[in-house]
Amino acid sequence: MILETVEHNHNHNYDHDDTHDHQVVERRTVLVGIDINEHGRELLDWGMVKVADAGDRVIAINVCTNSDLVSKHMTLLDDYLADYEGICDHKQVVA
Repeated sequence: MILETVEHNHNHNYDHDDTHDHQVVERRTVLVGIDINEHGRELLDWGMVKVADAGDRVIAINVCTNSDLVSKHMTLLDDYLADYEGICDHKQVVA
């Protein structure tokens, strides 16, 4: 979980009072482990639609245990994730 301070406004011309404006925005990282199959697509859908909110970051991880398939999996994964660009734009999620 990442907490980022957006605004912290102090007016140093006056004595300290309780009118300081503090605004904190919570930005989360959603990690989804996927296979390149329908179950993986369902998990990524769940992470993007049900869990992630505007400003959150979604990270999809695929572990390839066969080094001969890495190039093929990279191409498939790029195509797979391209399908989610519209959802990212609509929800203002970083993927």
